Amino acid sequence: MNVAEPEAGAYDVVTALVTLAHVHNLAATAQMLHRSLRPGGLLSANFDVRPPSSQNAWHLYSDDRPLRWLSHRTGVEPEESLDGMVTKYRRVEPVGLRHKLRGVCDWVGFWTPLRPAVRSARRIAQRTLTRS
Repeated sequence: MNVAEPEAGAYDVVTALVTLAHVHNLAATAQMLHRSLRPGGLLSANFDVRPPSSQNAWHLYSDDRPLRWLSHRTGVEPEESLDGMVTKYRRVEPVGLRHKLRGVCDWVGFWTPLRPAVRSARRIAQRTLTRS
């Protein structure tokens, strides 16, 4: 089934709740979501991942880190957690040192024992990049 591509920059806000864990080609979907948002547009999304079992065979992913990393590489950066489950992302251009550093910090930040060190490194990197 072919899905019509939305017009580039057509939306200020896109909501993808309880859906992305069921998408086979998440890379193409993430690119389509990024393209459909205007610069600075918002994406509210969650990744409802679950370990494989006969009761949840329709959930395609058991770990959300690769999904978040893929979304970040496509060009959305997390701004805030709305309720611990849903995250508000902002569309950015996926270029530059700041974007790459943020992606590395986000990826490493999911490792619970390293979170305090990652937060400190992120604050230092943001201050450094803001000054330049």
